[in-house]
Amino acid sequence: KPVDQKPAGETPPREMKNPIHLRAEGMTFNQKTGVAESEGRVDFQLPQAAGTAHGATYDSKNNALTLHSAVDITSEGKQPTHILAHSGAITKEPRVVTMESVQMTGESRTLLADEAIVYLAADNAVQRVNAMGNVRLSDAGGLQLRAPKGELTLGAKNLVESALFTGGVDFESAKQAAGGHSGEMRMQFVAREAKHKAGSSTEARRLQTIYASQGATLRQAPRPGSPHPQALTMTSDAMTFALNAEQQLSSAETAGPGELTIRSTDPKQAAAGAGGQTGNASLLAAGAGDTVIDAQHFTADFGEENRLRTMHGRGAVQVTSRAPGEPDKVSTSETIMAEFSPAGEITRAVQEGDFRYREGQSSKDEPGGRRGWAARASYSPLDESLTLVGDPRVVDGGTTVTADSIRLLRGGIEKSGGEMFAVGNVKTTYSELTAQPNGALLATSDPVHVTARTMNALQSSGLAHYTGGARLWQGSNLVE
Repeated sequence: KPVDQKPAGETPPREMKNPIHLRAEGMTFNQKTGVAESEGRVDFQLPQAAGTAHGATYDSKNNALTLHSAVDITSEGKQPTHILAHSGAITKEPRVVTMESVQMTGESRTLLADEAIVYLAADNAVQRVNAMGNVRLSDAGGLQLRAPKGELTLGAKNLVESALFTGGVDFESAKQAAGGHSGEMRMQFVAREAKHKAGSSTEARRLQTIYASQGATLRQAPRPGSPHPQALTMTSDAMTFALNAEQQLSSAETAGPGELTIRSTDPKQAAAGAGGQTGNASLLAAGAGDTVIDAQHFTADFGEENRLRTMHGRGAVQVTSRAPGEPDKVSTSETIMAEFSPAGEITRAVQEGDFRYREGQSSKDEPGGRRGWAARASYSPLDESLTLVGDPRVVDGGTTVTADSIRLLRGGIEKSGGEMFAVGNVKTTYSELTAQPNGALLATSDPVHVTARTMNALQSSGLAHYTGGARLWQGSNLVE
């Protein structure tokens, strides 16, 4: 039984402050060594916690309590922590609690590990928890995290202030269809007041920011039922994630160069699950393939269900789209802005600053691939179009087009070829022509020039239609 009972009003000696209370089912005590042992149930109490175990050894000289098995500890306070462990030890010098095969539950979070060391303050309040070996963290929001090592720092009332996980961290959230990996992850918590039905409130902590470093990857699965499902993967050496008051992901930012990969499934498979709708290859969302966006810096905002809402990239932006059976489509610019639907599909993308575009030949019969230049390019998936403004120029094989604006329709290119619309001060130059010895008008190999207000060209038929003051010439031959 407890041995520190004292008459009322008597001041306990210094060594009896912050005592360990023990109650055991049978106990042997060695007066010479000062060691007490019990093989039955043991109830113990500290100033900040109480618990039970099966079997214990207490070294009264060193103030060390070893718990043999079935450890069950609950801390005091409005936000108690419940600890289960296979075995453990409590010492006063240093003030630590060491446990094997431990599970700690508190503040809607559960931490499991092969081993944990709890560091105590002078008043036995928990200051820090070091967890090692198969560390797993889960919370009420559905976050699941796994790492070889973890460290929790606690403040007043045993509330978590920060957490650090190292050695390679894997995380996922089934509720938000997201997951990823990083070499190291640091979490920062801030105060949150929890309201109760009776009108009272208790202080709690919520996760505010996550800093993932040493190689960070965030993956988001396609939204179920989407007609054009797209999976997103964002990678960088380091990323910072911010969460709102509802513990939903609100933003992400890379600390340096990053990469965003958009993987689209086969449109026929999407159509089978969405009533026959299909998609076509495009610059930023191939019907079946990958679109990879590289930049020196990324920022991303997330909306409902943690779905990516907007993405901004700047510095050496490059967009590469790959689709089976088609040449790569590559565009570069100084900046990029992309908007996404609630289903995670791109609704609009804008590239600005020295925009350049190129794609290779789709077949050996083509005169050459397509290239483009402009100050600004806007992509719309509604009609699979790319609109160029700001001194735009497009070169397709031996054909060069300039205008105030040029719109390229990529939809259906695998069946009927692409379509081009040019508006305002249109000029086309046809070069790489073959001379026709028996011909008359336009029979030489000199370039052919055409100007007009508008032009519509269909790649599959090779037909270009010019309207509004159309003028064509080759050398001295002129048609108006």
